[in-house]
Amino acid sequence: MRTWPRVVLVVWLALLGSPVAAQNNEVVFYKEVAGWYIYSDRTNGNACFATTFFDEGTYIRIGFNAKNSAAAAYVAFGNEKWRSIEQGKDYDIIIQMDQEKPWNATATGGKIGGIPYLFAGTNAAVFFTEFMRKHRISVTYNNNEIARLSLKGSASAGGAVVECQKLVVGPSNTDPPVTKNDPFDGTAPRNAKDDPFAL
Repeated sequence: MRTWPRVVLVVWLALLGSPVAAQNNEVVFYKEVAGWYIYSDRTNGNACFATTFFDEGTYIRIGFNAKNSAAAAYVAFGNEKWRSIEQGKDYDIIIQMDQEKPWNATATGGKIGGIPYLFAGTNAAVFFTEFMRKHRISVTYNNNEIARLSLKGSASAGGAVVECQKLVVGPSNTDPPVTKNDPFDGTAPRNAKDDPFAL
């Protein structure tokens, strides 16, 4: 199994979970692609992410971290039913896409919009590639599969996240930031939601 380095995202998670972040429109809508919603996150150095919601109540969010973060990218899974997840606690999970070699990750508990989430960071570019190329992603905790989700549209979503990231902070999180203040000004459609995690 592949192992991710342990990454502490406490400050970022605290910002994401705070009512202030939600009230101040801390995420900026970029576009919708193949059922995935692409945003820039002002609480995370304007880094971009893709998110979508599944019928069983599970959310997935995958994206880049701010420059100089311990992990270049992250994936997060959330569900309103996972109420026993504690903010800042570590949870050892296994993530697998199709029949690829599983990833061992130490995820950190947090909340977005009041919904419990598990966040795991990675510096492995191949993880993002697998996300774009594979069909399903599963998450196992304590020997129980807690999520098995379709990755339909993930190739388009991943491409849109990279495109968004280039507009906002440049081709990678080690390149100098683009000086443009708000590349999304006026581009959000009328029906864009302020909180993509609102039920």
